[in-house]
Amino acid sequence: MEPDQMLAEQRVSDNGRAFIEAWEGCRLTPYLDQRNYWTVGYGHKLQNDDKPTTITLAQADTLLDFDLQYFADRVDVLVSAALSQPQFDAVCSLAFNIGAGNFATSHLRIYLNQGWIALVPRAFIAWNKITLPSGEQVVDEGLDKRRHAEAALFSNGDYSGRP
Repeated sequence: MEPDQMLAEQRVSDNGRAFIEAWEGCRLTPYLDQRNYWTVGYGHKLQNDDKPTTITLAQADTLLDFDLQYFADRVDVLVSAALSQPQFDAVCSLAFNIGAGNFATSHLRIYLNQGWIALVPRAFIAWNKITLPSGEQVVDEGLDKRRHAEAALFSNGDYSGRP
């Protein structure tokens, strides 16, 4: 393919960024998330060698820019289906929240790549559970609301579903 024929990579839109910001919230002081990972800003997972320190709002915004670029790039590579901007934003929101590895092996990704678009909204909802220390998986109310909002964004372009 000639360079001028290559498709431009999609990016998370301003509306998609606001959607993700609202669901993630911003915490300038590092905290341990539900999976016991040090996290800061808008859900930015710290690496093992990162020292958990308080950051500024500007630093949180920079980290979010980096993370959104990372997940947009992963979705671009992993999804062969053409997505509208709201669909892309919804898929990036899910990937941001569940991680690139989980997204890569998800049924949602398979459905997209097979063209089974009607199955995709339900595939968002499948990611509404947390695992208890006992190993039991239970529906988490917050994740359930987020997954329904992502499914509505994917299906209807509705960015209004925020916490």
